[in-house]
Amino acid sequence: MMDEHLTPISASNVQRVALLELIARTRADNAGDPDPMRIQLWDDIRALPPSVRSVLSDQRAEQLIPRLIASNAMRLRFEMNTLAHACEQIERQWWEEALLHYFVGSQASTTMIQALFKGVTRSRIEHMRRDLNAPPPTKPCALSGDEATRIFDIWSDLLGASLDLRERYVELHQRCAGRYTLATLFAVLNLGEVPRAPNRARDRTGPRHDGANHTSD
Repeated sequence: MMDEHLTPISASNVQRVALLELIARTRADNAGDPDPMRIQLWDDIRALPPSVRSVLSDQRAEQLIPRLIASNAMRLRFEMNTLAHACEQIERQWWEEALLHYFVGSQASTTMIQALFKGVTRSRIEHMRRDLNAPPPTKPCALSGDEATRIFDIWSDLLGASLDLRERYVELHQRCAGRYTLATLFAVLNLGEVPRAPNRARDRTGPRHDGANHTSD
């Protein structure tokens, strides 16, 4: 008896494709020339009953597909939870890739990117910069006390939102309308090392997110 947790596929066109593959695999096996590129629908095609092998390898087999489908012999099912998990992983990968493209394209430093995206190598970042034709990162710019305070205020507001840390940086960057590079925002929030303009208030150290030493590369 098949697992009740499996979701049935009742579409006749899908059943037809499965039968066509099984027919082709049976014929190839009988001819002694199995095609390694074909879908392996059966671990051992020789384990099929002789009557099945005889009919499926016959040249009239394609004409019998409607009859075989009507016999309800083709019961195709898939594991929905496993499929959902696989798709969630793919969505996560797409999301990570989109964020990485944003950071590279917005002049985030290599240090910032590697601190926020684990496992991303320097060579990959450099390759992405070339592919995106992204301008190279620059040193954090000098900010006035009022500008730094404004950045901290926006960041504090974002802390209440259910966002990933990287998404917060994206939102902060967008709320600042691109006036500051991501390298500058990272430095003022994470390291407190952004130089102030002359005769302005002294540096205000922000919350450390990862303890990385900042460089503008």
